[in-house]
Amino acid sequence: MFELHGPWVDMGSPKAGSAATPLLTGGGVPTANAQITLTLTDAPPSTVAYLLYGIQQLNLPYLSGNIVPDFAGPGGGLVILPTDGLGQLTVGGPMPLDTPVGLPLYFQYWLDDPAASFAVAASNAVGAQTR
Repeated sequence: MFELHGPWVDMGSPKAGSAATPLLTGGGVPTANAQITLTLTDAPPSTVAYLLYGIQQLNLPYLSGNIVPDFAGPGGGLVILPTDGLGQLTVGGPMPLDTPVGLPLYFQYWLDDPAASFAVAASNAVGAQTR
């Protein structure tokens, strides 16, 4: 693992798509009321992107890939979003005011990609710890 932008760490586990391997990066410092961003690049253009997030790691082998965030556990979830015509997507917003210090955060995208194995691609996962 290595730092990407400040506190963000690349957790690995991408699954190549039909044209490229999607790349997820995190931005901002995850502290109470601070803005953070998640930027996806090299994804299939104009497709469905499933943002998985959690406060624990799952590391579940799935369709020749690896799901890193425990999106079904406490503090986890899934958001469905579209990529743009270039295969990019940026989401962001403020951390909640009551964000505790030391909370681990994990994010990863899974994407519809009909030409990829099992018709899905996945970004690397990124992680950070709240400060």
